[in-house]
Amino acid sequence: MALAELNRLDEAIAILDQVVGRWGNSADPHLRERISKALLNKASALIQLSHREQALATYEEILMRFGSASDPELRRQAEIARLGKEDLETNLN
Repeated sequence: MALAELNRLDEAIAILDQVVGRWGNSADPHLRERISKALLNKASALIQLSHREQALATYEEILMRFGSASDPELRRQAEIARLGKEDLETNLN
């Protein structure tokens, strides 16, 4: 997220995509939490770039991957994604 702080959002998104691509299918609880956070950060960067449809798709990916997780932190992150998705949908209409 250092790239995002430097306003290098496109580069940040590319790195986050690499992280998800490399470790996104891991069953390791620690990695799953990091993947969820990476996707939340990606959605945030996409919103900053006004790529709202892509951000919506990213929120949907989080919900599909982690919406029914038993881990409390993953459920919390899925709830953040749900709220972000609802907010974007409201603002798109």
